[in-house]
Amino acid sequence: MRWEEVRSHYPDQWLMVEAVKAHSETNNRILDEIAVVNVFTNSREAMQNYAQLHHQSPKRELYVVHTDRKTLDITERRWIGIRRRVNHFELCNQPPAGFKPAGGWVTESYPANRVSFPCSAWEREQRGM
Repeated sequence: MRWEEVRSHYPDQWLMVEAVKAHSETNNRILDEIAVVNVFTNSREAMQNYAQLHHQSPKRELYVVHTDRKTLDITERRWIGIRRRVNHFELCNQPPAGFKPAGGWVTESYPANRVSFPCSAWEREQRGM
């Protein structure tokens, strides 16, 4: 379906849509053909469902939109920075049962959270601690 058809079928509603056919032009994502995945009464419910579906299938191109928008203006943002895998210990900030660090604990600041992890005496010296 095209966006105009979707708007006429689902007036004034929150939708989760999937891009069936899409392309990029000058930092904008153009959805040529979309499929309605689900209909919601509010944005909170839609975003929660989006998070679940995105976790299950991260390769799907899903969007949460409201049909009061005349056009879909989707801006693409490129990730600038370093990505790394974060293990469960770093996320929970709790060591596994029976874990004792050799040196001590270091806390580093990241944009979204604070992460603590064990370090050795040599690492503490290198960091000026």
